[in-house]
Amino acid sequence: MSTSKEEIIEVIDLLAQNEQALADMYYAYGEKFPDYKLWDILHDEEEKHNDIVLSIMDNVEDGSIQFDDMHFSVRTLNIAINQVLEEIAIVEDDKRNLEQAIAFALKVESSMLEKNFLNYFTSKDVGIQTVLNELKKDTKSHKKMLESAQARFLKEKYEKK
Repeated sequence: MSTSKEEIIEVIDLLAQNEQALADMYYAYGEKFPDYKLWDILHDEEEKHNDIVLSIMDNVEDGSIQFDDMHFSVRTLNIAINQVLEEIAIVEDDKRNLEQAIAFALKVESSMLEKNFLNYFTSKDVGIQTVLNELKKDTKSHKKMLESAQARFLKEKYEKK
């Protein structure tokens, strides 16, 4: 079954919304936990990802990027976006501590990798494929940064006891 350009554009738009929601979540974390500089780094990278994902739209129009697997659903992306938006509301209601924020962010980044959010797009254009690979690499890097942050946080927490 072939995928229409409209379907691909809808998914790309949702991917961009997801990246922006993550940037907004990291911004909210940065406001809540200003001494924790990791949030600023992650916010900036997610903003960059949003711009990159939106830039892919032109490549759909010219046919230089394809969407390989429609089992990746609009519903999955909407659920992911809504979870992040709910998290932002929790943070803004002052109902999130640093340990919980790190754990949630790690869960989100891990989920993106497990669900292969960026593996469904392919391109024969080397430049586009490089951009797609960079997005995947950054997401893996975010997961590793958050795993390290969680380990440091837990170590400090239990050393204080």
